[in-house]
Amino acid sequence: MKLKKGVYYVVLAVLLIFPVLLSATVKPPEIIINTDDSPKNLIRVKDLNKDGVVNLYDYVLHFKRITLLSPGKTAQQNAEIRISVPSDVRVWEEFTVEIKVSGIRDLYGVSLEMTYNPNTLRAVAVTQGDSFDGTGSVLKEVVNYYDNDAGSLSYACVLTGGRGITGGGTLLYIHFRAVGEDYFGITPVFDPAAELKEGTWNLRLMLADGAALPIKYEISNSANIAARIYPVPGAISSVRIAGEDRYDTAIEASKRGWASAESVILTGGEDYVDALAAAPLSRALDAPLLLTPSHTLYPGVLDELERLGTSYVYILGGREAVSENIEEYLVSLGYHVERIYGGDRVNTSIEVASRLKEITDFDTVVLATGYDYPDALAAAACAAQRGQPILLTAGGSLEFELKDAIEKWSIKKVIIAGGPAAVSPNIEEQLEKIGLPSERIYGDDRYLTSVRINRYYGKSYSNGTGVVLATGQDYPDVLAGVCLAAKKGWPFLLVPRYYVKAETLNYLRQIAPQIREVYVIGGTGAIDDSNWFSIIDAINEVRVRK
Repeated sequence: MKLKKGVYYVVLAVLLIFPVLLSATVKPPEIIINTDDSPKNLIRVKDLNKDGVVNLYDYVLHFKRITLLSPGKTAQQNAEIRISVPSDVRVWEEFTVEIKVSGIRDLYGVSLEMTYNPNTLRAVAVTQGDSFDGTGSVLKEVVNYYDNDAGSLSYACVLTGGRGITGGGTLLYIHFRAVGEDYFGITPVFDPAAELKEGTWNLRLMLADGAALPIKYEISNSANIAARIYPVPGAISSVRIAGEDRYDTAIEASKRGWASAESVILTGGEDYVDALAAAPLSRALDAPLLLTPSHTLYPGVLDELERLGTSYVYILGGREAVSENIEEYLVSLGYHVERIYGGDRVNTSIEVASRLKEITDFDTVVLATGYDYPDALAAAACAAQRGQPILLTAGGSLEFELKDAIEKWSIKKVIIAGGPAAVSPNIEEQLEKIGLPSERIYGDDRYLTSVRINRYYGKSYSNGTGVVLATGQDYPDVLAGVCLAAKKGWPFLLVPRYYVKAETLNYLRQIAPQIREVYVIGGTGAIDDSNWFSIIDAINEVRVRK
């Protein structure tokens, strides 16, 4: 749920369906879906199902925001809300914001919205407090949703079929995990039409009685609604590097790794093929990798080139990957543009390696399949730090062009990244026949292959102070992350979205004493927060204990 500028967001209010709404004395309430108030988007009381509740789950799924317009006067009560936050919180600690109510009468509906800085806090859950106990009513959650990429959460629930809440108690608990050092103070917002902007510390709470009338309340000034998040001695820092899409994520990775760059590598973002061999050249040129759609230069790329003070742009791939129009446009803006490509993915990797050979000498190459991305990218950051190119193969037999390049460069060793299904044992036999030793590194899956490649190259990271994590389930985030890891001289690991392999955790624990930072590439759709937290906890367990 992204809170975008310039878009009018209506409040996520109470869906309060109670028998009194069906009486002739109360005008039927209207529920507006999305921001369009045309008649087609109105749901009236006649649309109630047999349980007296409008089934809005499909609407919530698609639109996320619902407004209940209740006619009549505001319910005047002497209610008070107390918002409590622990004053001192430690980074990576889980804590709770408690919302308590007192002096309330016949409360049947609760709606909550909150925005926060996702680089400081990550929402974990919203749960009900004890004030809902003993009413004899059925509690129905209409919305329970949080978006840690945007830094926003929404919650709404109603009571049906019994009494409302009268008196006091805890309404809601908001559970957070602190992920960054900061100071924040929550600002209550009372205007139901006000936009809660991304990155702000705003909280809007709406209450309604049995007649669908909003309940007025005061905020207690005796409660603590501010907190400072302190670092834990020895604990690591960790950030997510993510944008709205793959192109923005690559730009964010560039910003994190490079204050300036004379050279930039540009490749198409619609396929991974040309970028598989990019990391060693990226490190040699000290050039970030940026992505663009094939036919039109992504607008953010120009802004990043200007920020970096770039003079040279190296386009990886043919004109189908990055069009000639883009190349000509960059030239017209005064950039020196060089296109590096071959007739296919195998020959493109050879051309990239040839360009690398002009910058740095090497006698070892890494060979991986060019028809999937995990093995090549798992090895790319490691190979880059040794100045070793990534060469691609179709996997069945050693291509003539590869054999010719290997012999021309006087290569002494070939490292095969990936199992026999990716790179055939036949290739090992062919290499042996020309007197060239090879060594294969792989695991049972892409995640274990990633770990074992990093273990193999372990000495390359003797001075590395961090680690970069990216999803192994899609390639765009990996493209951006691998060049950043190569720049930093850090291990680069592939992990699943929702869990982490035991061997990966063991490796991270092993290198934990030297780790001070962890970069997670991509949003929660790539690596879930729960997985992120488990990785950080495993590293901190070693670091803080020491």
